[in-house]
Amino acid sequence: YKSNSTEKRPLLVGLHTWSYNRFNQIDNMLPFAEKYDFNLLLPEFRGNNTIGNKNCTYACGSEYAKQDIKDAIDYVIANENVDKDNVFLLGLSGGGHMALLMAGMCPEYFKAIGAYVPITDLSKWAEYNQTYRPHVLACCSDSIEEMQKRSPISYIDTIAKANLKIFHGKRDGVVPVTQS
Repeated sequence: YKSNSTEKRPLLVGLHTWSYNRFNQIDNMLPFAEKYDFNLLLPEFRGNNTIGNKNCTYACGSEYAKQDIKDAIDYVIANENVDKDNVFLLGLSGGGHMALLMAGMCPEYFKAIGAYVPITDLSKWAEYNQTYRPHVLACCSDSIEEMQKRSPISYIDTIAKANLKIFHGKRDGVVPVTQS
């Protein structure tokens, strides 16, 4: 969504959830972008994090997925009416996972980051949630090392530099509050 303003406007970057693509955040984020006249970017970062995605090893917090988000933001800033000092990042569940990974990659890009029910440790989450376990294993090629590289907890020192808020309910049955 492109702001109607002739002046530079903030950019809201919305990250899709674990099992879906960028389109699942339109209903959540577009009304706010329209109401406040923000630009809205819903990047596709290699698709969902499930076995059904034939390229799932390139999704789920991979270096490729993180670079896709960074490249999309850079493109929009260079080509649209965006105030680069007012870039906001929001993600829920798998999007919260990616929001934290982006905070670990380039915290200076964002004025503020909101991570809702994020997954912070893929191996612990895969142990806890047997439904998602096969998907995590597929995305990470059954590699504990790869799970660690794709877990925000591994980048805590850099993430601490971000203006970040984490939101989590204590009764979430899919992503336990201990992940936050």
